Order: sequence, then structure tokens, then C-alpha cells
Amino acid sequence: MNNTKLTFDEVNEALDYNELTGELIWKISPGQRYKAGSPAGTWKSRAISTGEVKSYLYVVYKGRTFTASQVIWLLKTGEWPSDTVLFVDGNTRNLRFDNLKLPMFPSKKTITAGVKSRKMSDSAQRHYGLKRYYGISIADYAEMYHHQNGKCAICGNPETVKLRGKVKPLSVDHNHTTGEVRKLLCAQCNHLLGHAKEDVKILQKAIEYLNSHSSGLPVDDLGNQAPQTGLADAAQTSGLNLVQKE
Repeated sequence: MNNTKLTFDEVNEALDYNELTGELIWKISPGQRYKAGSPAGTWKSRAISTGEVKSYLYVVYKGRTFTASQVIWLLKTGEWPSDTVLFVDGNTRNLRFDNLKLPMFPSKKTITAGVKSRKMSDSAQRHYGLKRYYGISIADYAEMYHHQNGKCAICGNPETVKLRGKVKPLSVDHNHTTGEVRKLLCAQCNHLLGHAKEDVKILQKAIEYLNSHSSGLPVDDLGNQAPQTGLADAAQTSGLNLVQKE
């Protein structure tokens, strides 16, 4: 598809835009199939990433092919869109200008085997991930981060764990039963809660355990005796004495 950009004047002299209906109308006769005053463009259907089939209007002029949404954006703003034009209501046949918008986050342009394509940016992936899994926006996250001074709500330290060479964002902690978002945690504290299955009794036992050993006092209640395993089993069956000789 040859989509080399034409100038605003070139497009404006050939096409008119009806804001009420969202139609593009030819001002000239670009060829035998279209006459001045006739609707411009041809509808084509294609499947999107979700598998849903959408219809898009394409306009061909001077050997170039554009989506109608691109052309409308140019005619209304005087500039070609900097990114893919999206539809506010999700209806790709609704070409009224108030139904068109640019992405909140710019996409990444990639070239593979000479073919240009766009990929969702890291910021966009994070934004939509927060919405999908926690029901909060990236603005909500930023507010929580600012309120916590960029530090973990448990240990009070900033994140140190790196992912692909960059320090990870603080993790969103939430109640796995109710789904309620709590606060932001570093990876280690987040894993701590996860490994303890968010069980307060287990965490309290861990505190008591650490306190008893740090004070030098014996642990009073270790519960039922567990079956011997590992080194203890090997010592018992082989008759080895594990007490270090002086």
C-alpha cells in the first residue's frame, strides 16, 4: 500500500468532509468510478487482534491509499495523525470527528523484513495492565507512588529488583479474596506476603520465631514432632555423630 503523504492542500482540493454524517465527498472526479459529489472511499473488512471483524473505509487518491480516519484528521487539524486513529465508541464506521482520537500513549514503530508496524509502548502496556488486573489507571498509580514517596509500604525502601536492566516499578498489592487494592510494595515484600499465603497467623509465628532467637530465649512450642528427613535421617541410620568434637 503506497501511503506516501500528500499535502493538506492536495487533499483539501479533492475531498470535502461532512461533519454531521462523517462522510468524505469528492470535490473532483478522481477517475471513472467516482464523480464529483459522490461519496469517497471503499469499505474493507479485516479481523483485529481479538478476532473481531471490523470494517474500515479506505480512500485512494493519486496512487496513494489512506484510511478515511487519517484523511479526516488531516482535513480537521491540518496535519496527518502522528499515530493510529482510534474510535471513541469502538465503531469504525462512525467517522464523525468527535468520535476520533489518538492513543493516550504513542506506539512503537518497528520494521521487520522491510514491513513497518506499530507495537504498544511499555507505558501503554502498563496502563492497560493496571486497568485490567487492578481497576486503576496509571494516574491512580502515580498518585499512590507519590503518596508513598516512591517507597514500599512495608519495608519503607525503594524498589531495587531489576527487570531487563531497569529497576521495576513498585508492585500493586491487592486482597486476593476481595480484589481491593491496598498499597504499593517492593518485589521482596510482595513475595513475602505471597509465600505466607497472606496468612496473618503464619506471619505472626515468623515474628515470634525471629524474636525468640534474637533474644536468645528458647522456642517454647514447636508443635508436633515432624518426621526426620535429610541429614538427620542419614546420621541416624549410619550412626554418625553430628556433634563437633573439640
